[in-house]
Amino acid sequence: MTVEFRVLGDVEVRIGGRRVDAGHSRQLYVLLALLIDANQVVSTDQLIDRVWADRPPSRARGTLSSYLTRLRQVFAPAGGEVGIVRRAGGYVLTLDPEAVDLHRFRRLTAEARGLGADRAVVLLDRAVGLWRGDAFAQLDNPWLATTREALNRERLVTELDRVDLHLELGDHSGLIPDLATYAARYPWNERVACRLMLALHQSGRQAEAFQVFWDTKRRLADEFGVDPGRELRQLHQRLLRDEAAPAPAPRRVGRNELPGDITDFTGRADEMRELSAVLDGTRQRAVAIEAIDGMAGVGKTAFAIHVAHRLADRYPDAQLFIDLRAHTEGQEPIEPAAALDTLLRSLGIPGERIPSTVDARAALWRAELAGRRALVVLDNAADAAQIRPLLPGAPGCLVLITSRRRLTDLEPAHVTSLDELPPPDATALFTKIVGADRTGEDPDAVTDVVRLAGHLPLAIRIAAGRLRTRPAWAITHLATRLGEGHRRLTEFTAGDRNVAAAFTLSYTSLTAEQRRVFRLLGLHPGPDIDSRAAASLTATDEDTADRLLEDLVDVHLLQQPSPGRYRFHDLLRHHAHATALAEESVSSRHEAENRLLGFYLHTAHTGDRLLRPYRPPIEPAGPPPGCRPHPLHDESTALDWFTAEQPNLLAAQQLASALGRYESVWQLAWTLTTFHYRRGHQHDDLTAWQAGLAAAHHLDEPATHVLVHRILGQAYAWAGRHGDASAHLHRALALAEHIGDREGEGFTHLALAIAGELGGSHREGLEHAERAQHLFRALENPIGEAGAFTLVGRLATDLGHYRRAHASCHSALTLQRLHRDREGEANTLGALGALAHHTGRHTRALDYYRRSRALLRELGDVNEETRIVEHLARTHYALGDLDRASEAWHQVLDLFRAKGRTTDAERVRRRLAELGPLKPGSEPGVDTGEDGPQTGQPPLPGVGSREPFQRDVRAPGADRQWKERAPGDHLDVLGQSAAGRNETVRLGEHRHARTEP
Repeated sequence: MTVEFRVLGDVEVRIGGRRVDAGHSRQLYVLLALLIDANQVVSTDQLIDRVWADRPPSRARGTLSSYLTRLRQVFAPAGGEVGIVRRAGGYVLTLDPEAVDLHRFRRLTAEARGLGADRAVVLLDRAVGLWRGDAFAQLDNPWLATTREALNRERLVTELDRVDLHLELGDHSGLIPDLATYAARYPWNERVACRLMLALHQSGRQAEAFQVFWDTKRRLADEFGVDPGRELRQLHQRLLRDEAAPAPAPRRVGRNELPGDITDFTGRADEMRELSAVLDGTRQRAVAIEAIDGMAGVGKTAFAIHVAHRLADRYPDAQLFIDLRAHTEGQEPIEPAAALDTLLRSLGIPGERIPSTVDARAALWRAELAGRRALVVLDNAADAAQIRPLLPGAPGCLVLITSRRRLTDLEPAHVTSLDELPPPDATALFTKIVGADRTGEDPDAVTDVVRLAGHLPLAIRIAAGRLRTRPAWAITHLATRLGEGHRRLTEFTAGDRNVAAAFTLSYTSLTAEQRRVFRLLGLHPGPDIDSRAAASLTATDEDTADRLLEDLVDVHLLQQPSPGRYRFHDLLRHHAHATALAEESVSSRHEAENRLLGFYLHTAHTGDRLLRPYRPPIEPAGPPPGCRPHPLHDESTALDWFTAEQPNLLAAQQLASALGRYESVWQLAWTLTTFHYRRGHQHDDLTAWQAGLAAAHHLDEPATHVLVHRILGQAYAWAGRHGDASAHLHRALALAEHIGDREGEGFTHLALAIAGELGGSHREGLEHAERAQHLFRALENPIGEAGAFTLVGRLATDLGHYRRAHASCHSALTLQRLHRDREGEANTLGALGALAHHTGRHTRALDYYRRSRALLRELGDVNEETRIVEHLARTHYALGDLDRASEAWHQVLDLFRAKGRTTDAERVRRRLAELGPLKPGSEPGVDTGEDGPQTGQPPLPGVGSREPFQRDVRAPGADRQWKERAPGDHLDVLGQSAAGRNETVRLGEHRHARTEP
């Protein structure tokens, strides 16, 4: 069923030829807001602004949703010809554009361009005939009023084009009524006056033609204080001489004032394609406005000029350029009045005709551009307020605006934000300037140079220019100079081109509050920051910090790689740091750095306590004044926070070391250890604790030395450096015994047991586990005792003492479930899986491993889960299920590769390569029940993370021992319920490769 929307007059909706009621005025506002941009997404915020302006109701989104629902009901009889579709961030009205008279009008006017007069006039007559009065008659709100004004100008241009064609074809008298109406509506429009004078003169009404001239002259003098323009004056003189049938005066062509195109312009292909697509889709709207923003030196002006040259043939009437000087050293931004004076003179308007006020100049500017196809580049703009008076009002014009500020409040602009060049384009630009023969000699050095230039076009051009003028320099020499941090920015200076100066101009345009935040951010040692950390750094509240960070993003002094995360471009980081050193006092810098360290240390301490509440705590000193640690609430938010902040925490540890905050150095390492283990950050943990040990040497605190040596020893064991691990762990044990730290002794024995397990010294490891178990029992530490029981069970399994292993794991599991220790339970279930596997009960082993893996997933322990998945692979292989074994090993391989554990990844890859069909005559394993071993394919040797654990090593009589266990030993440990476990309960001191407090 046909649908028609009529907006060029009273708003009407017709379905099947019959007018339908589309609702009350507010609902019609919603319809019009979508119709104007039919088949394009209109954001929810835009819809609300168009409907209610600055006075939306409290439940604007809900009300809007109800209006859209009612409109869908109105369109339902159309049978799918019209739809309102929800899209990301807004809504789309889908329909055939020909169903809307406005879009038909624009299509007809576009098709008329370039045709001969006789054909074009038919199309323009049809286009003008679509108008039945003012657009959206009888409806009014701020957005509709603005849109109506723009459409009226659009209509006028089309009407005058149509008049010119009729005059060219000799039709005069029929035009007079319409021209008289336009002259009354636009009494200062000289193009209208010219056409009316011509029509009157050719119709034999000379006196009336002259009266139009004098009336127009008087109004221009009264309204703007100017005389008529050259076209109107010349026409008046021709009519005085009674020259026959003068043709319409040709439109003036302004000078082409575009700067020369950049001959070595490189890259930006994606941005060019996006811009071309936008212009192709909006060419017939009131005016096409493209805002190009980005940080200093990113190439905004070069891009705008390049675009302007490529599009110049589309805008033959004028190509204008003006530098608005928002960021020009030693100069103030150009006021709109002065800019309009320059632009009007570029169009050939003499100075005596240019009015004195901004509004009058803007009106004259819009009138002069009416009917022209002009391209205007407004370069280096300060803000939307500077731009608005300079915008044309008629269709057919393109305005390209460049600014270091995001001009989000400039509607209806399309925004292109330029970022640094992609590495290939950055390299290509450098090569174009220097020459391929020179860069080809050392491509790696070229990569270093463009990286040190931050892939920023201005910096690349300066660096390449310096190299080109210094033939004695090798590219590696330039890279070395740029790599020296203290002189890095000074190297990017050539004549009047200076990266640091460009940054300084952006900085000086900020408010005092914004400048302070910018330079203090230069003290932040990590790769990025959020508003909470920034609030502590700057001693403000989070809302204020968030606002100031967003302000810096708006002017491209900060980047926002993801919501809520902020970072500097590399060169801006150097500039901010240098600015902080120059403008902040030493005491101010130290106070800011101490607040930042306090934020990271105390938030991380809270997070670790959520991850492992049974861990014996440390007690950091209280946060300094102005520091506001993030109040993490649960284990999930703690893991998310550590994931986001781990690089910043490591950087904060280095800052603490540089500042001599030695307590904070080892305490930050302590807060990271749980997270490091769970996520498999072996190298980072070792590095953190090496720094912790160096810091501890400055502290006369024996208990701290015990803790640091112990945890560093565990980190060495985890990394496979067993000699270093043994040295530090035995040092920790000796110190603990010397100062009477019995709890420290217990944890160190646990660590030595794990080191023995990892290093293959199982009997020695078992002895340490037994001593830890006795110590923790005497200390009434059930979590530590349970962890020791688990280790006894694992090591007893490795040694073939299966009955003892079963009893120890049962004891561990009983304590862990009693105290709701989920991490300990996961470890013990894994140990029971290993025990079942070694005794041939592979189906039971799968059950234990799967239960363990489920708990580890709840805890976010990727590292331990990887180990369990590897054991699952071995057990599937033992059962002859090669497909599941292969699938599990592939999962392990992916996890190892993701963590950069290349040695482990290669080991698993080799095992996967060895997988093949079962040998003829072999049978898959058969589960013979709890009381007997299973037979089947033996596990591959050496596949797991602990070599002895991978062999089916059974002590003599082990099977007999298993079968002859005492009454009560046959306990289905897996079946014990952990119902009612408290999800906030966490881990004890008994990790597979980590037992530190």
